[in-house]
Amino acid sequence: MPSKLDCTKKSKNTTNALKKHFEKASVEPCATLKEVRLDAESTYASGDVITAEVFVGTDKVDVIGITKGKGFQGVMKRFGFAGQPAPTVT
Repeated sequence: MPSKLDCTKKSKNTTNALKKHFEKASVEPCATLKEVRLDAESTYASGDVITAEVFVGTDKVDVIGITKGKGFQGVMKRFGFAGQPAPTVT
């Protein structure tokens, strides 16, 4: 059941596809839209705003992320080193 996490975003910065999605759920546009799995007996409906209070009483929350795949990189790109200044010619 997709539900909106608590956040806001300007309507002018939202794409038309997402605007229709938010209008259908009758909620304000949001910067990030995430899907949260809830128990079957939960009292939430599609489009309800869910805050972090849902996770009160849980020991662990399993969070999965996707990294930017850059392959094997050197220290310049990996750690953001700026390098040396260019030599001056006299």
